[in-house]
Parts: sequence; C-alpha cells; structure tokens
Amino acid sequence: MIKFNVLNGFSGAVQFTAQIDCADDAPASVKMGLAVKWAVANGANLCYADLRGADLRGANLRGANLRNADLRGADLRNTDLRNAVIAEGVKIERLLARATRIYDGYEGLLFLTEDGQPFGRFGCRAMTLDAFEAHAAEYEPGQKRSETEAIIAYFRAIAAVEE
Repeated sequence: MIKFNVLNGFSGAVQFTAQIDCADDAPASVKMGLAVKWAVANGANLCYADLRGADLRGANLRGANLRNADLRGADLRNTDLRNAVIAEGVKIERLLARATRIYDGYEGLLFLTEDGQPFGRFGCRAMTLDAFEAHAAEYEPGQKRSETEAIIAYFRAIAAVEE
C-alpha cells in the first residue's frame, strides 16, 4: 500500500490522501484512477479535485460528486457515472462524447443527464449546450469561437442520436 495525494484543481492544496495498492513506479494515471476509486469507497470529496489524466476505465463513480473536478484527459470508458453530480442539481447518467479544441487543447465532455437531457462540461464550466453556445458567442473570438461552435454542433448531433 502506498499513499497518493490528490490535489485541489484550483488551490493546488492536497484535497485528500488515498491509500492505494500499487507499485511506487506505476504510471500516474493508474495511481490517480486507484485514488479516485478509493475516494468513492471512502467518501472523500471529489468536488474541485484535479483528476486530469486519471485512468478511470470501468470505475464505479455512481453518485460521486464531480462538481468542478478537472476531468481533462481522464479515461472514462465503461465508467459507471449514474447519479454522479456534474453541476449543482445536475445528475448524470453517462458520458456521450468528448472533443478537444485544437486552438488551446480545451476539452469538452457531453453527458446525458438522469432526466435524458444533454449537458456539457467545458473546462471548468458545466452548462446546457444552449448556455454554452451563448457564452461562446459573447466571450470567444475568431478561431477559438469557430472551433467551439463546431464542438457544440457535434455535441448536438450526438445528443440527437440519443433521443
């Protein structure tokens, strides 16, 4: 067993220390994935946690509080996200799609909520696709805005398939 610190994505402070069964020289993505699984099993707070690049394949994150957690690059394949909270009052059913903006590496995630609605996580922002489209129109210039609009269009197409 080793101790592994998970940091707060905003302050950089240690958010919790997980006890994981892993070799010291295991990849950071594996350690992070095991730490998140430990957190869920032990009731640790994942809200605002820096989970970038975590290997969460097949993890049970059912009911986890993922509000403002940094999931960039996290491998969420076959992860049970049912009832996980992605934003205040928004529980998700599953991940539908992800896309990365070439302009700056910004990543968007599209979730299906428990009530069957599409909901996006765009960097640190979690909102409906309509709200994000309005945000992009107001705050994002040029190529950045064009790529964002393309991601939103892609997410809308994926969401339409789910209906």
